[in-house]
Amino acid sequence: MPNPKKLTSPSGKPLLRVGLMLAIAMGLVVGFFYVAIQSTVKGTEFCPQTFQTRDFSYNRFPGTRLRLTSTRLTTPSAVIGTPVLQHLQTMGNNRWDVIEVSEGAMKDQRSPTILIKMVQITGPDGVKFWENWSTKNPSLAAAFWPIVQTAAVQSTYFCIPDLMRKASDATDVNELKNSCEKILSEAKSILESNS
Repeated sequence: MPNPKKLTSPSGKPLLRVGLMLAIAMGLVVGFFYVAIQSTVKGTEFCPQTFQTRDFSYNRFPGTRLRLTSTRLTTPSAVIGTPVLQHLQTMGNNRWDVIEVSEGAMKDQRSPTILIKMVQITGPDGVKFWENWSTKNPSLAAAFWPIVQTAAVQSTYFCIPDLMRKASDATDVNELKNSCEKILSEAKSILESNS
């Protein structure tokens, strides 16, 4: 019985080999794009000592912790203006807390988001409420912002809305300071009991 003729392309090469090579090439292209998209980890960090944020990104092999690139960082920028920043205490050993991180299609927001969103609230006039409040109430601001800074440094971000509610209604510096220190102390106890 004679051998059936092999299917060949006009150039005489077998079509099966060409098809296989095209499938492999297509698989490599799809695999490259999958790894490129799924391997990118990016996000934003917040420094509780300086109230600055910066973006970061790096690539890692999907599904592992194996990094493909080093971490790229942007230049830090302040999340609020001078009326607030002038009341922060100078601290050494800056720490960066992750605000949000995304990997591929997954995105996660973290506790510092509370502070970031609160300090960026604007009034009806479009002015940032806490910058305006700090300008109008310099003695209250001088007592208040170091307490908020301490809450952030202690990672008790969850108590910041309560602190800000107290401050927005405050008229007396000592009363504000005592109320806020009590809230901060309770928050620290909650954090320690959950550790």
